Amino acid sequence: MRMPVKCVGILSVVFVAASIGLTAQQPAPDAAGSVATLSPPYKTISYTGTKPAGATAPVFSHGYFIQFKHQITSAGESNIFLWNSSGQAGDEVTIWPEGAAKLLLTSVDVGASGQLAFAGAVVKTDGSISLFIATSDLNGQNPKYFDTGRYRASQIALADDGSIWAVGAEHNTLTKSGGITVTRWNNYDVLRHYSAAGTLIEHFLSRWEPNVASVTVSYDSSGHGTLAAYDSQGAPATTVRQNNALWSYAAPGDLSSQIFLRSSGSNTVLYNGLNRTFYRYTAAKGLISQGAAFDYGTQEKITGFTLSSDGHIYASIKNSAPQHSQSLGPFTLSFSRSGGLARWSRISQDTSTTPTHMQGFRVLGSDGANVVYGDKTGSMNWSAAKSQATPNGW
Repeated sequence: MRMPVKCVGILSVVFVAASIGLTAQQPAPDAAGSVATLSPPYKTISYTGTKPAGATAPVFSHGYFIQFKHQITSAGESNIFLWNSSGQAGDEVTIWPEGAAKLLLTSVDVGASGQLAFAGAVVKTDGSISLFIATSDLNGQNPKYFDTGRYRASQIALADDGSIWAVGAEHNTLTKSGGITVTRWNNYDVLRHYSAAGTLIEHFLSRWEPNVASVTVSYDSSGHGTLAAYDSQGAPATTVRQNNALWSYAAPGDLSSQIFLRSSGSNTVLYNGLNRTFYRYTAAKGLISQGAAFDYGTQEKITGFTLSSDGHIYASIKNSAPQHSQSLGPFTLSFSRSGGLARWSRISQDTSTTPTHMQGFRVLGSDGANVVYGDKTGSMNWSAAKSQATPNGW
């Protein structure tokens, strides 16, 4: 097992966070400007799927649009919905593990081999909680669950080799004594790589500094909380700072977290939009960290994110400032060969691209090297992105 960085999550659990162990590079930015163009759609479909009540917005992965419900409270209720690349309804899948009283699905993906994967937490009829990642046939048949201990995967990505990547958080322990409530976390890694059978292969990104063995928050009767950190000997460790960018690793996979985990070909990428840090994993180089710059203000929000089969990153971005809350269109992440900051560069639009396709632009996924995106009409579009950048330059 390779663990180059010493290496938290269910229902309404509070997580404290601080700086992670792997630090992004921060030299002066020198990535190129716009390095890609987006061709007119070569395929457009009318998406026949209507969002089921409580379901996520659609994303596209390996030939399927995926929607799912986070909270499920009864057996027999469809909770994962798949549409094919023609926009026709496919499988409605019912996930309900044996002995479940409630179910929380945090993430769903379809792999290159057509396998379905999903992750979450089960509250059982006896009140116990089980955290899991599972795979099944596309119709939900032949499920294979594996327990992830105290770790709840917030997002998963099926790699082309059948292994499973996850980003998430661990549960705390809770004790009460003399009117004081203490929550405790042992230090852990947020990014994990499992085999198809559920064996932990690798883990990365320590939640707190390497010298921190555990973190506690003590609440008095008035609700005031005191944060403390300890080393492996139980002595006070370096003060742990709160960091909102790390809270999002505990949130179920949705746009509010601004965390995006994708795997395609030989690449797996993780992007933290809150602290603008990008991580890329390959078997040859392990995990590499790089900061990312954005030239269109400080309140950008990614509305869609994808990794193409040829290793390029594409996203739709909007400015979330109230006075500028509109789509800024398609972007690609350009990487510096000299090790400086990566840069979000706006993708030039082919002059023959009709403006309609750019209105309400949101990246849904990729189909090979092509970008799949939605527009304000509800149509789904396939376009070829022509990039001058070389992913091998990362």
